Amino acid sequence: MSMGSFSSYPGVYHVRNRTRVIVITVIILTLSFFELFNVVKAHSPPVFTLFWIIFWSFMLLVTVSRRLVINEEGLEYSNEARTLRVKWSEVKYIEKRRKFVNLYFPTEGLVIRTDLPDAKEHFVDLTQFGGALWRTKPLGTVLQMKAPHLFKNDSAND
Repeated sequence: MSMGSFSSYPGVYHVRNRTRVIVITVIILTLSFFELFNVVKAHSPPVFTLFWIIFWSFMLLVTVSRRLVINEEGLEYSNEARTLRVKWSEVKYIEKRRKFVNLYFPTEGLVIRTDLPDAKEHFVDLTQFGGALWRTKPLGTVLQMKAPHLFKNDSAND
C-alpha cells in the first residue's frame, strides 16, 4: 500500500512560533489569575490585572484560531472571526502590503477575489505563517507546487 505523494496531502500551517506563544500566554494568564484573586482579597480595583487577562486571552485566541490549509482544489484560511474557503482560480496573485498592525514593514500575502454572489477582495498575510522568508520554507514550496500561476511575473521577489 503506497502512502501517496507529498503533493496529495493538504498542507496545514499555523501561526509562526505558535507553541512559544501558547506557553507564554498560559503562564501569564495563570499568574494574572493568581494576582486577580489576591487583589480581590485586598479589595483593590483589579483594572490592570483584568486588562492583562483580556489581552492575553485574545492573544491565545488569535494564536490557536489562525491557520492556513492548502490542498489541490484551493485553500482555506481561518482566523478568529471567519473561515474563508476559495478555489485556486480565485487566488489572483502575491502582493506586498502595509497592514495596520505592521505599518513599518510590508507583509507579503495572497490577494483573493471571490466570485459572485459574495464578490469581495481578501488579503491573506503569508508572513504570519512563515516569517519574512516564507518563500524558502515549506509554505513557499507547497504554494509553488499547488499554484505555480502565483509565481509567474512575480514582482514581490525583487
